[in-house]
Amino acid sequence: MKLVRLAFGVLYASIALADGSVVMLKQRVGPIDVTLFGNSAHLTTAQTNLSLMVQKASDHSDVPDAHVTLRFTRNENGKIMEVVAPATHAKASNKMLYGAVVTLPNQGYWSFMADIEAQGSHVEVAANLPVGPPEAPLKEKWPLIVFIPVAIVMFIINRRLKRRWRTPYRQARP
Repeated sequence: MKLVRLAFGVLYASIALADGSVVMLKQRVGPIDVTLFGNSAHLTTAQTNLSLMVQKASDHSDVPDAHVTLRFTRNENGKIMEVVAPATHAKASNKMLYGAVVTLPNQGYWSFMADIEAQGSHVEVAANLPVGPPEAPLKEKWPLIVFIPVAIVMFIINRRLKRRWRTPYRQARP
C-alpha cells in the first residue's frame, strides 16, 4: 500500500511541474503586465526557449493580438552585440504565450528589452539578465541520475536476501 501511495505521489508531482517554465521577469508597464518565462532560472549560452505572457493590467486577461520582439544587447570591449527574436504564438508551447528561441553568444549580463505593440499602445520592458555557461550534457550527469534507481534495487535485493537467510525461530530448552 505504501508503494502505491509513493507511486501516486511521484505521478502527481510530475503533473504539477506543468511545462517546466520558470518566471524570470514580471513587470507592469502602463496598461500591460508582462511576464517572461524560461526553461531554467537563468539564461545560458545554449539555445533557450523563452515565452512572454502579455496581459491587460486592469483585469489580467490575455492580449491575443500583440506584436512582440525580444532584444538582447551587450557592450563588450566597445563592440555592441545584439540578438533580436520576434516572439509569436506559433513558437510557444502554450499558445496563449508569445514564444521565441534565442541563442546568446557569450556569458555575462545582457540588457533585455521586449517591444510590445498591443491595443494601440507601445510598451517596452527592460531588464538586465545574467547569462551563464550552458548546462552539462546528460552524458556527464548520468551517475547522478542512475544512483537512485541502483540504490533502490540494491535495497530490495538486501531485504529479500535477509528474508531468505533468516534462521527459523527456535525455542530455548529448559
